[in-house]
Amino acid sequence: MSRGRALTVCVFFFLGSWAFTQTAFSKGERFFVDNKPKEALPFLEAAAAEEPDNTAAFLYLGIVYLQLEQYDAAIAVYSQILPKGGDEAVAIAYNLGNAYYSKGAYTEADQYYSQAIELDPAYSSAYLNRANTKIGLGYTREAIADYQQYLALAPQSPKRPRIERLIAFIKAEIAADERRRAVVEAQAQAAAEAQASAAEAKAAAAAAQAAAAAAQAAVAAQQALAAQAEIERQTAARQSAGGQAGGPGGQTTPDPAAQTAAGSQAGVQGQTDTASRPAAGRQTEDRGAADAETKTAAAVKAEQARQTAETQRQQQQARQAEAQRQAEIRAEQTRQATAARQAAAVQRREQEGREAETKRQTETARQAAEAERRRKLVEDVASSLQAAAAEFTGLSAGSDTVQTYDNEFELK
Repeated sequence: MSRGRALTVCVFFFLGSWAFTQTAFSKGERFFVDNKPKEALPFLEAAAAEEPDNTAAFLYLGIVYLQLEQYDAAIAVYSQILPKGGDEAVAIAYNLGNAYYSKGAYTEADQYYSQAIELDPAYSSAYLNRANTKIGLGYTREAIADYQQYLALAPQSPKRPRIERLIAFIKAEIAADERRRAVVEAQAQAAAEAQASAAEAKAAAAAAQAAAAAAQAAVAAQQALAAQAEIERQTAARQSAGGQAGGPGGQTTPDPAAQTAAGSQAGVQGQTDTASRPAAGRQTEDRGAADAETKTAAAVKAEQARQTAETQRQQQQARQAEAQRQAEIRAEQTRQATAARQAAAVQRREQEGREAETKRQTETARQAAEAERRRKLVEDVASSLQAAAAEFTGLSAGSDTVQTYDNEFELK
């Protein structure tokens, strides 16, 4: 092949490749403008591969990936061109936020929406979408601030009535959450106080039972001391009676019955000796015998009186002991009844505490479920407000329609 022919072929090949690249981008752009992402995709991928510096091709390609719900591919494209985005860095960061938001990665979405706002503080859509992201993160107060900033920057937005209703709803939810939290805290405090009261009552019942046991032990000790004292008293009485029987000088006092028998015997003997005794002597002996009989009768009478008194004293002690025993029985019954009432009160308080705790947990779970449902409602409504992807040089990839949400009537 001649040099001229070879040069012609190279030039033709170069011009053909350039023409194909331009044609690929042009076709992809036309399909993109006509909102045909599937048809635009292969041409925009070819254009991006052939022209790494063609920011428009990458920006359109990323939007097509978003439209086709290929979020990871969109993130890869935008991350590649963000460092060299130049004037389009705002749109690229914003679209990165949209890609992460569509994946549910709200933390990353918030990061890139914030980056777009830093690059262009008047970028209203970035505030709107960041507010929606704050809802997903649960930062409702910050979301309100972003919604209000969006309305300030875009006062004629067709979404304004819905956003204002959403703001009012979120504020009402915040107030309701605070009230619910206060109720839950009050219920928890009441349950804790009830448990503390039950514990105190239980401790008081235990102390009462311990006191009753101590009192019963004290009574038993007193009874033992009284019994010991009675034994000692009876022993002393027997010893005293034995000493009196010994008489003066330790001599044994004659038994009255023995004295009577001896007197009779002496009388018989005296009759035998009567004839041999003088009259004066017999009279003296008769008076002595009479005095002895009188003393013996008095001693017998005194002993009978003593025994009667001792019997009466013992009977009185028995009655007193029985009365004390009955009193102790009644006191023990009273203590047992009191302990039973206290134990029943403790059980009742514990049961009431358990029922209150169960009721509190049930109500807390119900409120949590309702709060989650309403949070999801807010999140879904916020998602329906999401602004469309940013475009290059004012081209439209589809209208930024206002979506509706079935349960939005609840936002009142």
